[in-house]
Amino acid sequence: MRTTLSVDGYEKKRELVRSPMKSVIFPRGSLFHPLGNRVFRRFWFASLFSHSGIWACFMTTSWIMSDLSSDPSTAASVQTALYLPVVLLAIVAGYLVDQGSPRFFLLSAHWALMIATIAAIVLIVFGALTEKSLWFLTFVCGCGFAFVTPAWNSIAASVVPKSHALRSAVLGSFSYSLARLVVSVLGGIALSHGGSLGGMTVVCFCLLFSIALFTVVIPQEYHSFRTCRLSFPANVLGSFNANIRMICAAGFMTSIGASVVWALLPLLVKRMHSGPTMLGLQMALLGFGAVASIALIHVLAPRLSFRTFLAVMTLQLSSGIAVYALTLDLPADMSTVVLSISSFAIGIAWTISQSLMTGACLQLSAPGAAATAIGWYLTSSYLGFALASPLWGLISRISLLHAFTGSAAVAATSAIYTSIAFPTIERTLSNSDGAQKEHCS
Repeated sequence: MRTTLSVDGYEKKRELVRSPMKSVIFPRGSLFHPLGNRVFRRFWFASLFSHSGIWACFMTTSWIMSDLSSDPSTAASVQTALYLPVVLLAIVAGYLVDQGSPRFFLLSAHWALMIATIAAIVLIVFGALTEKSLWFLTFVCGCGFAFVTPAWNSIAASVVPKSHALRSAVLGSFSYSLARLVVSVLGGIALSHGGSLGGMTVVCFCLLFSIALFTVVIPQEYHSFRTCRLSFPANVLGSFNANIRMICAAGFMTSIGASVVWALLPLLVKRMHSGPTMLGLQMALLGFGAVASIALIHVLAPRLSFRTFLAVMTLQLSSGIAVYALTLDLPADMSTVVLSISSFAIGIAWTISQSLMTGACLQLSAPGAAATAIGWYLTSSYLGFALASPLWGLISRISLLHAFTGSAAVAATSAIYTSIAFPTIERTLSNSDGAQKEHCS
């Protein structure tokens, strides 16, 4: 009897020890499981060209606007033209994707990007491209981007089991980061040798190739419009459940903190008496960090819970931004090294935090409302960027130190909020994963 009790006690103790590990993000070695699915693998490969075209479009339009106008506010308005449509249309786009054909909206969005690119090329050739026309074409590209992300995530999450939605989001983020890094190099070469026309040609090629690939690789069941439809209020409000609201709140706060990096990094580089080469180096390190994040996810995800991993990455983001502020008082050589390390760390932290929250939105979304849930998250995230970027610009007029420390404090607040408010999300993720495993078995 005693032996039996000890065995039972041992088993119970072992179960208690292991129970926290049930909430790990995914078991060891399972990050790349979605790539074992032939459809997802082909779809992921096609997305490399899609992400390359979108990032090349963003980079090229920013460069052309800086050539057309020396006014910093005009050049900065390109970001508004790109991200404002996402804030305005992401939820509507998600609803339409959920109720319609994901393939139709994904391809239509790419064709809109393609038409805008061709129009820009024609205007460049005839020397008729103006600030207003470029801003309008950039706005059209932003509208296309508002539909691409919900449609892409909807198809990617549907191709694999729902318990793999988090993995598919991480791999999708890695695809975007890899494309951004490659395009930053190739696009820079195209712009330096071919000017604006060369940059837009790269955009056109990437978009055309992605349209061709998506047309072939998207499964047949995503070709037709769905027959079971929900009303707009039922879909939009039903998808904004308590878990999604908490994720959107965390994404909003994290974006407010992270926005200072892209808003004030050029000003910080100038304050260090450096030039465009240093700015290019820091942007490249942000990209390298984003690509390297896949290795860190592969190593740490089997060991950490969702809440812990997200909180640690948000704290890393906050720390990196705080270190940015410290470089203002360091000697030139040391400040360059410290700034570079911080940029690499920020690239890792930002990419992982966004991947985890996007994947959680997909996995916790209501049936038939995955794209709408992504729309809610995109709206909250880009709204944080849109509101905070000018705010940090105003604060920087008083002091760059105040701007960076303030944004670091907001990111740290997001980490604290994640630690306090996310146990429910963690349990729900664990339960949905366990239910999926039982169903599969």
